[in-house]
Amino acid sequence: MGTSSLSPQTVNGVEVGPRLYRGLLDAAYSGLQATGHGGDTILVGELASTGHADPGAGLGMQPLRFLRALYCVDRSFRQLRGAAAAARGCPTTAAGSARFRAQNPALFEATGWSHHPYHLDTAPNVASPPWETDWATLADLPKLESALDRVQSAYGSARRFALYLTEYGLETNPPRPEFELTPAQQAVYLNEAEYMAWRDPRVRMFSQYELVDAPPGGGSPISSFASGLEFAGGRPKPAFAAYRLPIWMPSVRARHGRALEVWGCVRPAKRFPRRVVGPVLIELNGRTVGSVEVTNPEGYFDVQQRFRGSGTVRLAWTYPNGPTIYSRAVTVDVAAVASSPTGLIFAGIGGLLILGCLVLVRQVFGWPRKRVVGRR
Repeated sequence: MGTSSLSPQTVNGVEVGPRLYRGLLDAAYSGLQATGHGGDTILVGELASTGHADPGAGLGMQPLRFLRALYCVDRSFRQLRGAAAAARGCPTTAAGSARFRAQNPALFEATGWSHHPYHLDTAPNVASPPWETDWATLADLPKLESALDRVQSAYGSARRFALYLTEYGLETNPPRPEFELTPAQQAVYLNEAEYMAWRDPRVRMFSQYELVDAPPGGGSPISSFASGLEFAGGRPKPAFAAYRLPIWMPSVRARHGRALEVWGCVRPAKRFPRRVVGPVLIELNGRTVGSVEVTNPEGYFDVQQRFRGSGTVRLAWTYPNGPTIYSRAVTVDVAAVASSPTGLIFAGIGGLLILGCLVLVRQVFGWPRKRVVGRR
């Protein structure tokens, strides 16, 4: 449950949810400090990825709008003043803003920022529509990071919050008929999403929500939330294996002899002593073509691998004294050196030049000379 669950979010178009959250946050943070838990991992935010312009009491607010109101700044990230500030429970004067940082320490001293960058049923690399400037999906993380930095700078803070993506998932059909995403596509997108999060140096956590689809609710026979790795009855979706041993290849086409990036994570490896963790194997068409030692504490690896030909690539890893598990398969196209139109033109010109030279040599030197066979 995130901050979008606070009610009301707005009253007469004015943000109220951020003010409510600020009060709850200050009380919680003070309690943690007073009870010896100030050194714990403390996250603030817990915002959703999308929202509404005027959510009222029943809907969620756009995350970046919530963020600005929480820190009492306007769309240009300038401190609010006067009536606009008063309506949002913010300091109305420069003197009041000078005390804001000390009065709201969690907003400046927490461990990091929690966010739910859901896409639900679209590819994770698809940014929000250009008119939704206050949304922050996974593809919009740079926009969220910039906004977080700017609200800090508005109060003279150089803090750069790490991001904790505490919920992420993609809903499938089945069981939800209103979504278009198949369970097989969910597995692909989930791997891509984790790769994107892994590449962002400010992301400290990426959490899949949920393990099992929520049971039916609200009088409907259909699952109420279907982003699980398993269906409500416990049957695994393709995403179960894909999450256990993810693989992502940003490019799946290469010329012969060129390497392709293979990224993955042996998620179960961190549960075993490193000395007993075997390598993860890279297979092409069922045959091992590469081997990677798992040295990252979380099981991640990122390598360049050459493939002799086209086919399907997958990862294989064997539990210590246990079964072998496999990633989903990725189809790669490894072709011979392609003949581009430009290359063909130059090749043709070169051939004509060589032919012309041979003709010239023959005319000048009479080469090749006819062999005269003498009679006996």
